Amino acid sequence: MWWPIRRHISTSRRSGRGFAPYDASACPDYDRYKYGMVDRVPYAAGMDGRTLFRRYAQRQVTYLVGSNDNDPGHRELDKTCSAEAEGPTRLDRARNYLRYERYLAGARKSVRHEAHEVIGVGHDQARMFGSRCGAQAVFGLPAAANAAGAACRPPQL
Repeated sequence: MWWPIRRHISTSRRSGRGFAPYDASACPDYDRYKYGMVDRVPYAAGMDGRTLFRRYAQRQVTYLVGSNDNDPGHRELDKTCSAEAEGPTRLDRARNYLRYERYLAGARKSVRHEAHEVIGVGHDQARMFGSRCGAQAVFGLPAAANAAGAACRPPQL
């Protein structure tokens, strides 16, 4: 579980240590909203992907993903080809998104986003929000004040 819903800025996908164009023949709708830039919501119309990314990069955003949210057969996992293009599990999708976000930002551009993996938690919103980093992000509690919550770590990219 992580926010916001992913939106890709270009047609590149992760390939080895970098990114490569996605093979659209495998999934013709991979770049359609909510997974891509085609047919996006009206407030984003008229802006190119780079402009949208620069604006988004300056927003204060916190991503949370459970380190155990790694079941490719989870009954509530989006298994459309567009979702599968991002990775086989939510954990993989989150990590791929964060890698791509850093790739787009480049070495000198700042991104005001925080990301945490909640250790030992799967797809469980109560444990995510109740984690140390979740309570800090959502409720403003210092991590030390929530010692009973699941621990967090930086994303394992």
